[in-house]
Amino acid sequence: LMFASLLAAATHPVMDWTNNYGVRPFLPWSGRWYYGDLVFIVDPWLWLVVGGAAFLAAAGTRLRTVGWSALALVLTLAILFARADIPVLARALWLAGVAAFAVAHKLNFAARYGRIVPALALAFVPAYWSALAFVHARALGDAQTLARQLAAPNGETVGRVAAMPSLADPSRWRVVAETERADYVTQLSLNRTDDNTTAGDAEGANTNPGAATTQPARRFEKLQGADAELVARLAQDDARARIFLNFARFPLARVVTAPDGSRRAQLFDVRFSEPGADTRRATFAVELPLPREP
Repeated sequence: LMFASLLAAATHPVMDWTNNYGVRPFLPWSGRWYYGDLVFIVDPWLWLVVGGAAFLAAAGTRLRTVGWSALALVLTLAILFARADIPVLARALWLAGVAAFAVAHKLNFAARYGRIVPALALAFVPAYWSALAFVHARALGDAQTLARQLAAPNGETVGRVAAMPSLADPSRWRVVAETERADYVTQLSLNRTDDNTTAGDAEGANTNPGAATTQPARRFEKLQGADAELVARLAQDDARARIFLNFARFPLARVVTAPDGSRRAQLFDVRFSEPGADTRRATFAVELPLPREP
Protein backbone atom coordinates (compact mmCIF):
# COMPACT_ATOMS: atom_id res chain seq x y z
CA LEU A 1 0.00 0.00 0.00
CA MET A 2 2.86 2.38 0.81
CA PHE A 3 4.53 1.60 -2.51
CA ALA A 4 1.29 2.16 -4.42
CA SER A 5 0.74 5.47 -2.61
CA LEU A 6 4.27 6.68 -3.41
CA LEU A 7 3.86 5.63 -7.03
CA ALA A 8 0.58 7.53 -7.32
CA ALA A 9 2.06 10.61 -5.64
CA ALA A 10 4.99 10.55 -8.08
CA THR A 11 3.04 9.92 -11.29
CA HIS A 12 0.02 12.16 -10.72
CA PRO A 13 2.00 15.43 -11.06
CA VAL A 14 3.67 14.04 -14.19
CA MET A 15 0.26 13.37 -15.72
CA ASP A 16 -0.91 16.83 -14.68
CA TRP A 17 2.14 18.32 -16.41
CA THR A 18 1.08 16.80 -19.75
CA ASN A 19 -2.00 19.04 -20.05
CA ASN A 20 -2.33 22.81 -20.36
CA TYR A 21 -3.44 23.35 -16.75
CA GLY A 22 0.15 23.28 -15.55
CA VAL A 23 2.05 22.32 -12.41
CA ARG A 24 4.55 24.01 -10.09
CA PRO A 25 6.81 21.11 -9.09
CA PHE A 26 9.47 23.21 -7.35
CA LEU A 27 7.32 24.90 -4.72
CA PRO A 28 8.13 26.43 -2.28
CA TRP A 29 11.50 27.33 -3.81
CA SER A 30 10.07 28.40 -7.17
CA GLY A 31 6.53 29.28 -8.20
CA ARG A 32 7.17 28.85 -11.92
CA TRP A 33 4.49 27.01 -13.88
CA TYR A 34 5.31 24.24 -16.36
CA TYR A 35 2.93 23.18 -19.14
CA GLY A 36 3.24 20.04 -21.27
CA ASP A 37 0.37 20.96 -23.63
CA LEU A 38 0.21 17.37 -24.88
CA VAL A 39 -3.19 16.05 -23.79
CA PHE A 40 -6.52 17.65 -23.01
CA ILE A 41 -7.36 17.89 -19.31
CA VAL A 42 -9.87 15.07 -19.82
CA ASP A 43 -8.40 12.50 -22.22
CA PRO A 44 -10.80 9.71 -23.29
CA TRP A 45 -8.05 7.55 -24.80
CA LEU A 46 -6.17 7.28 -21.52
CA TRP A 47 -9.48 6.51 -19.83
CA LEU A 48 -10.28 3.84 -22.41
CA VAL A 49 -6.95 1.99 -22.46
CA VAL A 50 -5.92 2.22 -18.81
CA GLY A 51 -9.48 1.94 -17.52
CA GLY A 52 -10.17 -0.99 -19.84
CA ALA A 53 -7.11 -2.84 -18.56
CA ALA A 54 -8.18 -2.18 -14.97
CA PHE A 55 -11.64 -3.53 -15.84
CA LEU A 56 -10.18 -6.76 -17.22
CA ALA A 57 -7.99 -7.20 -14.16
CA ALA A 58 -10.58 -6.28 -11.52
CA ALA A 59 -13.95 -7.48 -12.84
CA GLY A 60 -13.62 -11.00 -11.46
CA THR A 61 -17.15 -11.25 -10.05
CA ARG A 62 -20.58 -10.50 -11.45
CA LEU A 63 -21.06 -7.57 -9.08
CA ARG A 64 -17.76 -6.00 -10.12
CA THR A 65 -18.59 -6.55 -13.77
CA VAL A 66 -21.90 -4.74 -13.32
CA GLY A 67 -20.13 -1.86 -11.56
CA TRP A 68 -17.50 -1.48 -14.27
CA SER A 69 -20.18 -1.77 -16.96
CA ALA A 70 -22.18 1.03 -15.35
CA LEU A 71 -19.09 3.24 -15.29
CA ALA A 72 -18.40 2.44 -18.95
CA LEU A 73 -22.00 3.29 -19.84
CA VAL A 74 -21.82 6.68 -18.10
CA LEU A 75 -18.56 7.58 -19.84
CA THR A 76 -19.87 6.38 -23.20
CA LEU A 77 -22.99 8.52 -22.89
CA ALA A 78 -20.79 11.49 -21.97
CA ILE A 79 -18.61 10.93 -25.06
CA LEU A 80 -21.56 10.43 -27.41
CA PHE A 81 -23.74 13.28 -26.21
CA ALA A 82 -21.22 15.82 -24.95
CA ARG A 83 -21.69 19.37 -26.16
CA ALA A 84 -18.00 19.51 -26.97
CA ASP A 85 -16.93 19.31 -30.59
CA ILE A 86 -15.84 15.65 -30.59
CA PRO A 87 -15.26 14.26 -34.11
CA VAL A 88 -17.52 11.46 -35.33
CA LEU A 89 -14.47 9.26 -35.87
CA ALA A 90 -13.44 9.72 -32.24
CA ARG A 91 -16.88 8.72 -31.02
CA ALA A 92 -16.77 5.64 -33.26
CA LEU A 93 -13.30 4.68 -31.99
CA TRP A 94 -14.52 4.98 -28.42
CA LEU A 95 -17.45 2.63 -29.10
CA ALA A 96 -15.14 0.18 -30.85
CA GLY A 97 -12.72 0.28 -27.93
CA VAL A 98 -15.43 -0.34 -25.33
CA ALA A 99 -16.75 -3.23 -27.42
CA ALA A 100 -13.24 -4.70 -27.74
CA PHE A 101 -12.72 -4.68 -23.96
CA ALA A 102 -16.16 -6.25 -23.47
CA VAL A 103 -15.20 -9.08 -25.87
CA ALA A 104 -11.82 -9.45 -24.14
CA HIS A 105 -13.61 -9.81 -20.80
CA LYS A 106 -15.92 -12.41 -22.30
CA LEU A 107 -12.88 -14.33 -23.57
CA ASN A 108 -11.33 -14.14 -20.08
CA PHE A 109 -8.20 -12.27 -21.17
CA ALA A 110 -7.23 -11.50 -17.56
CA ALA A 111 -6.93 -15.19 -16.68
CA ARG A 112 -5.24 -16.09 -19.95
CA TYR A 113 -2.65 -13.34 -20.14
CA GLY A 114 -2.27 -12.27 -16.51
CA ARG A 115 -0.08 -9.21 -16.08
CA ILE A 116 0.51 -8.70 -19.80
CA VAL A 117 -2.73 -6.72 -20.24
CA PRO A 118 -2.06 -4.03 -17.57
CA ALA A 119 1.61 -3.92 -18.60
CA LEU A 120 0.61 -3.16 -22.19
CA ALA A 121 -1.84 -0.51 -20.98
CA LEU A 122 0.85 1.21 -18.93
CA ALA A 123 3.27 1.01 -21.86
CA PHE A 124 0.63 2.71 -24.00
CA VAL A 125 0.77 5.85 -21.85
CA PRO A 126 4.35 6.98 -22.59
CA ALA A 127 3.99 5.83 -26.21
CA TYR A 128 0.86 7.94 -26.54
CA TRP A 129 2.57 10.92 -24.93
CA SER A 130 5.55 10.55 -27.28
CA ALA A 131 3.30 10.55 -30.34
CA LEU A 132 1.47 13.61 -29.05
CA ALA A 133 4.78 15.35 -28.36
CA PHE A 134 5.66 14.92 -32.04
CA VAL A 135 2.27 16.28 -33.13
CA HIS A 136 2.49 19.15 -30.63
CA ALA A 137 5.90 20.19 -31.96
CA ARG A 138 4.39 20.54 -35.42
CA ALA A 139 1.35 22.38 -34.07
CA LEU A 140 3.52 24.79 -32.10
CA GLY A 141 5.65 25.54 -35.14
CA ASP A 142 2.54 26.26 -37.20
CA ALA A 143 1.13 28.34 -34.33
CA GLN A 144 4.25 30.51 -34.19
CA THR A 145 4.07 31.14 -37.93
CA LEU A 146 0.37 31.92 -37.64
CA ALA A 147 1.01 34.29 -34.72
CA ARG A 148 3.53 36.30 -36.73
CA GLN A 149 1.05 36.57 -39.60
CA LEU A 150 -1.64 37.81 -37.22
CA ALA A 151 0.59 40.36 -35.51
CA ALA A 152 2.36 41.77 -38.58
CA PRO A 153 -0.50 43.97 -39.91
CA ASN A 154 -0.66 45.72 -36.51
CA GLY A 155 3.09 46.21 -36.24
CA GLU A 156 3.30 44.01 -33.14
CA THR A 157 6.04 41.67 -31.94
CA VAL A 158 5.02 38.17 -30.94
CA GLY A 159 6.09 37.05 -27.46
CA ARG A 160 4.68 33.87 -25.97
CA VAL A 161 2.80 31.37 -28.14
CA ALA A 162 0.99 28.24 -26.99
CA ALA A 163 -0.66 25.42 -28.91
CA MET A 164 -3.05 23.62 -26.58
CA PRO A 165 -4.82 20.31 -27.27
CA SER A 166 -8.51 19.78 -27.96
CA LEU A 167 -10.78 17.10 -26.56
CA ALA A 168 -10.32 13.70 -28.29
CA ASP A 169 -8.83 15.22 -31.45
CA PRO A 170 -5.01 15.48 -31.79
CA SER A 171 -5.38 17.32 -35.10
CA ARG A 172 -7.02 20.43 -33.55
CA TRP A 173 -5.10 22.84 -31.32
CA ARG A 174 -6.17 26.03 -29.59
CA VAL A 175 -3.63 28.74 -30.33
CA VAL A 176 -3.01 31.67 -28.00
CA ALA A 177 -0.37 34.24 -28.97
CA GLU A 178 0.68 37.26 -26.93
CA THR A 179 2.15 40.52 -28.19
CA GLU A 180 2.99 43.73 -26.39
CA ARG A 181 -0.50 45.13 -27.14
CA ALA A 182 -2.88 42.22 -27.57
CA ASP A 183 -3.66 38.53 -27.30
CA TYR A 184 -4.70 36.51 -30.36
CA VAL A 185 -6.83 33.37 -30.17
CA THR A 186 -7.72 30.93 -32.92
CA GLN A 187 -8.10 27.21 -33.66
CA LEU A 188 -5.47 25.40 -35.70
CA SER A 189 -6.17 22.27 -37.74
CA LEU A 190 -3.29 20.01 -38.79
CA ASN A 191 -5.54 18.11 -41.19
CA ARG A 192 -6.13 21.05 -43.51
CA THR A 193 -3.93 22.87 -45.95
CA ASP A 194 -6.55 25.37 -47.05
CA ASP A 195 -8.00 28.32 -45.19
CA ASN A 196 -11.71 29.02 -45.54
CA THR A 197 -12.00 31.33 -42.57
CA THR A 198 -13.04 34.92 -42.93
CA ALA A 199 -11.45 37.95 -41.38
CA GLY A 200 -12.85 39.01 -38.06
CA ASP A 201 -12.45 38.91 -34.31
CA ALA A 202 -14.03 39.95 -31.05
CA GLU A 203 -12.63 43.46 -31.00
CA GLY A 204 -12.12 44.67 -34.52
CA ALA A 205 -9.02 42.96 -35.88
CA ASN A 206 -8.87 42.70 -39.66
CA THR A 207 -6.37 39.90 -40.11
CA ASN A 208 -6.82 36.60 -41.92
CA PRO A 209 -3.55 34.74 -42.35
CA GLY A 210 -3.05 31.98 -44.87
CA ALA A 211 -2.96 29.10 -42.41
CA ALA A 212 -5.06 26.05 -41.61
CA THR A 213 -7.39 27.69 -39.10
CA THR A 214 -10.88 26.45 -38.37
CA GLN A 215 -12.30 29.74 -37.07
CA PRO A 216 -11.62 33.46 -37.49
CA ALA A 217 -8.82 34.75 -35.31
CA ARG A 218 -9.88 36.97 -32.41
CA ARG A 219 -7.75 39.86 -31.23
CA PHE A 220 -8.14 41.14 -27.66
CA GLU A 221 -6.33 44.36 -26.89
CA LYS A 222 -4.63 44.77 -23.53
CA LEU A 223 -5.59 47.60 -21.22
CA GLN A 224 -3.63 50.82 -21.60
CA GLY A 225 -3.26 54.03 -19.63
CA ALA A 226 -5.29 54.75 -16.49
CA ASP A 227 -7.33 51.53 -16.66
CA ALA A 228 -4.16 49.43 -16.82
CA GLU A 229 -2.80 51.26 -13.76
CA LEU A 230 -6.05 50.64 -11.87
CA VAL A 231 -5.91 46.91 -12.55
CA ALA A 232 -2.21 46.82 -11.62
CA ARG A 233 -3.02 48.39 -8.25
CA LEU A 234 -5.90 45.95 -7.80
CA ALA A 235 -3.49 43.06 -8.41
CA GLN A 236 -1.37 44.33 -5.52
CA ASP A 237 -4.16 45.15 -3.07
CA ASP A 238 -6.76 42.40 -3.63
CA ALA A 239 -5.85 38.83 -2.61
CA ARG A 240 -8.37 37.36 -5.06
CA ALA A 241 -6.73 39.20 -7.96
CA ARG A 242 -3.27 38.08 -6.86
CA ILE A 243 -4.36 34.45 -6.64
CA PHE A 244 -6.04 34.56 -10.04
CA LEU A 245 -3.15 36.31 -11.79
CA ASN A 246 -0.66 33.95 -10.19
CA PHE A 247 -2.51 31.07 -11.83
CA ALA A 248 -3.35 32.68 -15.18
CA ARG A 249 -1.05 31.82 -18.05
CA PHE A 250 -2.43 34.42 -20.45
CA PRO A 251 -4.13 36.99 -18.20
CA LEU A 252 -6.30 39.65 -19.80
CA ALA A 253 -8.28 42.41 -18.07
CA ARG A 254 -11.29 44.53 -18.92
CA VAL A 255 -12.84 47.45 -17.03
CA VAL A 256 -16.64 47.75 -17.18
CA THR A 257 -18.93 50.45 -15.82
CA ALA A 258 -22.28 49.55 -14.25
CA PRO A 259 -25.43 51.71 -14.66
CA ASP A 260 -24.90 53.09 -11.16
CA GLY A 261 -21.46 54.38 -12.13
CA SER A 262 -19.47 51.75 -10.23
CA ARG A 263 -16.58 50.17 -12.06
CA ARG A 264 -15.40 46.59 -11.99
CA ALA A 265 -12.35 44.78 -13.30
CA GLN A 266 -12.92 41.56 -15.23
CA LEU A 267 -9.94 39.20 -15.26
CA PHE A 268 -9.72 36.35 -17.75
CA ASP A 269 -7.29 33.56 -18.48
CA VAL A 270 -7.41 33.34 -22.27
CA ARG A 271 -6.56 29.64 -22.13
CA PHE A 272 -10.08 28.92 -20.93
CA SER A 273 -12.23 32.05 -21.34
CA GLU A 274 -12.33 35.19 -23.43
CA PRO A 275 -13.45 38.79 -22.83
CA GLY A 276 -17.12 39.18 -23.57
CA ALA A 277 -18.10 36.06 -21.65
CA ASP A 278 -20.24 36.27 -18.54
CA THR A 279 -17.69 36.13 -15.70
CA ARG A 280 -20.26 34.38 -13.49
CA ARG A 281 -20.38 31.44 -15.90
CA ALA A 282 -17.02 31.62 -17.65
CA THR A 283 -14.27 29.17 -16.82
CA PHE A 284 -11.38 30.75 -14.94
CA ALA A 285 -12.61 34.34 -14.91
CA VAL A 286 -13.28 36.69 -12.02
CA GLU A 287 -14.93 40.09 -11.61
CA LEU A 288 -13.78 42.42 -8.84
CA PRO A 289 -14.87 45.94 -7.78
CA LEU A 290 -12.58 48.88 -8.46
CA PRO A 291 -12.29 51.77 -5.99
CA ARG A 292 -14.31 54.79 -6.95
CA GLU A 293 -12.32 57.64 -8.39
CA PRO A 294 -12.16 60.76 -6.18
